[in-house]
Amino acid sequence: MSYQEIINGVIRLSDGLIISFFQPGDETPELAEYRQWLFSGNVPRTSPPSGYHKWDDVGKVWYADAETDAAFQLIEDNSPESKAADIQANMPSWNQVESYLDGLANLAEAKLALKKIARVVYWLAKNTKA
Repeated sequence: MSYQEIINGVIRLSDGLIISFFQPGDETPELAEYRQWLFSGNVPRTSPPSGYHKWDDVGKVWYADAETDAAFQLIEDNSPESKAADIQANMPSWNQVESYLDGLANLAEAKLALKKIARVVYWLAKNTKA
């Protein structure tokens, strides 16, 4: 018999039964069985880090294959925190910005500069928590 932790209880892996720790009234036979299993020195699986992780019965750990790891890295790289860090790392000094704006020679260059500024303002507005 094996169990896996969930937020408010455990899942009995043999049949998928959810055993809640918040049983109203008397303790169920399944909860008593789980407590006895724990008392015998057993430990339930932890919750998976995501729905994409798989359990390794030999190593007793959750793992994700290389493709899943790459997908998580892509998600992490596109997170607001990652974008903010990129902006900070590539932020020019105000002198550079002022010099660039002063050097605009024609309408096409001015439009391009406004688009860049608008993109930053849009991103900041979209990702600011109210």
